[in-house]
Amino acid sequence: MLGAGRYLVGALDLGLLICFAWLGAAAARKKLTPELTGVSAHLSTAVLAIAGLLWVAELLGTVGWFAAVPYLAVVIVIGAMLRLGLGGRWGGPSDAAASRFSHRSLSDSRPLRGEKPSKTEGPPH
Repeated sequence: MLGAGRYLVGALDLGLLICFAWLGAAAARKKLTPELTGVSAHLSTAVLAIAGLLWVAELLGTVGWFAAVPYLAVVIVIGAMLRLGLGGRWGGPSDAAASRFSHRSLSDSRPLRGEKPSKTEGPPH
């Protein structure tokens, strides 16, 4: 019979695995296919996360290290490295959004005469 403490540790392990696999997969998906949005972006992130979890398990099993603690540690390290290496800053504009901003500095507040909005820039959301 599984006790409450062991159940909670297992649930915490599973939550950490999912969170870090998702972080790494989201960063990789944004780098590989930045044009995907909405449901297709979430689906491709989920597929990458599941593939990453399986690959790590297979690699650890190949060398005989497949156990709960090494598996969790490797997934956390790889997920964090992918997020920090590929994901960039948190809360900043994406590369596509940053390319649409004006090249002027923030301290220069005087308007340019005749400046028109870009045709690729849509209405504010």
